[in-house]
Amino acid sequence: MIDINIVPPAAAASPGFWSPQVIAAFITGFIALITASVVSAITFRQWKTANDKLLMDLFDRRFENFRTIMGAIASRHDDVMRNQRLGVLMGKLPKEPMESFYRAVAVSHFLFGPEVKAALEGVERALVVLDGLKGDPPNTEEDPAGDAREALDAAVLDYIEAVEPYMMVGHIAAKGRAKP
Repeated sequence: MIDINIVPPAAAASPGFWSPQVIAAFITGFIALITASVVSAITFRQWKTANDKLLMDLFDRRFENFRTIMGAIASRHDDVMRNQRLGVLMGKLPKEPMESFYRAVAVSHFLFGPEVKAALEGVERALVVLDGLKGDPPNTEEDPAGDAREALDAAVLDYIEAVEPYMMVGHIAAKGRAKP
């Protein structure tokens, strides 16, 4: 009699889907996936660090430019006030503050946008008016020096407002300045 339930030899030797070869292939693929994920995370962090360094360097250059411009304005204002108290013609002012102002303005065109350039032009106009005044102390109702100082103050506030959006480090905005 013939036995009908004969199992073929290849099917009897196969352990099924979870053979050692299949398990080894899954483990190898899983290790490759984990390794690729770790390498991707490290690469992203390196890129983020380099990007943050670029932002910090740009902020440092912008802030130094801002400090130079504000220092030149303050120095020129102090010189004008000193000369006005002494009754000296304003044309005798030292040139260094304005030279540093113009150098910083030239650099600022590369660091800031057009709104800062426009604000600096307003500051320059106010400084030129202030420089052109005679050294008479204000003792009349008309005070051209006072008007020039007020125009300079307004121009400086416009400049600060124009620069403020650029004074950011990544997503952290510059804080602490009160709005007028």
